[in-house]
Amino acid sequence: MKKLISVILFFCIFFITSSCSSFPEVQGDTFELISGYEWENVKNFSEGFAAVKKDGLWGFINVEGDLAIDYSYTAVVRFSEGLCAVQDRNNGKWGFIDPDGNFSINPEYSLASVFSEGFAAVKQGNYYAYIDKSGQLLTEFSFTDALEFSEGFAAVKKDDGYGYIDSTGNMVIENKWSEGQKFSEGLVEVFSPDTNHLSGFLDSSGELVINTKFTDALPFSEGFAAIRVSDAENNLYWGYCDKNGEIVIDTLYDEAYSFSEGLAVVGKTISATKSLYGYINKDGSTAAEMLYNYAYPVTEGRARVYSDGLWGFLDGQGSEVIPLQFSAAMDFSGTFAAVEKNGLWGFIDKDGKMVMEYVFDEVGSVIDGCAYVKSNGKYAFVRVKQ
Repeated sequence: MKKLISVILFFCIFFITSSCSSFPEVQGDTFELISGYEWENVKNFSEGFAAVKKDGLWGFINVEGDLAIDYSYTAVVRFSEGLCAVQDRNNGKWGFIDPDGNFSINPEYSLASVFSEGFAAVKQGNYYAYIDKSGQLLTEFSFTDALEFSEGFAAVKKDDGYGYIDSTGNMVIENKWSEGQKFSEGLVEVFSPDTNHLSGFLDSSGELVINTKFTDALPFSEGFAAIRVSDAENNLYWGYCDKNGEIVIDTLYDEAYSFSEGLAVVGKTISATKSLYGYINKDGSTAAEMLYNYAYPVTEGRARVYSDGLWGFLDGQGSEVIPLQFSAAMDFSGTFAAVEKNGLWGFIDKDGKMVMEYVFDEVGSVIDGCAYVKSNGKYAFVRVKQ
């Protein structure tokens, strides 16, 4: 009998030890674990808080890894301008909590968005309105679509068209456009139903300062907007215009994207299933040849590129500084980027040096100095060492 008990105890201890050791330790001098592996789902940090889900309910931890707001909500968004939209578990409605977990705006809406420039869109029934941070209505519930505020304006849909309200809640740009976008650098793209759905740009007074002559466009960034035009044979090509609507980089590309940190991604179609991408400078000159299967905007001085099954990074001049060697990668956030090899994730710095080894099944971006990590179906958080 004693022998049987000893055998049982041995296997219990073995099981517990194996279970504990199944979660990886954080190695290196850069990151440290600030929590246990205890959550079924998580979100990235925002304004010092990360949403964490346990037993079907969401709460929030702080950058120390401590539970700051208890598990009380069936759904959450993220903290923005000091408030977070959450869905109450009792009535299923949405409201807003403050950093102490108290309802600053009671849960009474069927949907709620993040606060932007002091206002948030909320929904009751089939219609949206905007509220301020005290919960007071800026507008009536009269819109069938409502975007976040940007540069003092928000696109709203009323009846059959989009218009723009200002921070007083007044419709200052008539709701006659077929799509709504966000203002960027003082201009916003609009699509006119009167010109076969061609697009142009309005200024903040509502004046059409760039006529509706493009088949598509992207928001202005760093003084330029990527625009698409149609030639006599209805072939579509992308180039760039300035804020006067003048084409300053010729429409030579099958794809083009917004400038970021001085470079823009452009692409050419090779076949029905293959395109190649590279980068151009603001004068239209080539910064990196169109050699990559995928290419992403420059962030934090590094651009993520992919070719022949591997990812690497270029610098802000278009030169390859971290060789293509990873089976997956994420953009740099701050000074670190998540990279994957053989199904496991770690982090590198801007020189390509490993600062956290490949030990995790999944990782998030480093925000507020913290990032989530996942192993064996459970999430934890790491933090950059102080």
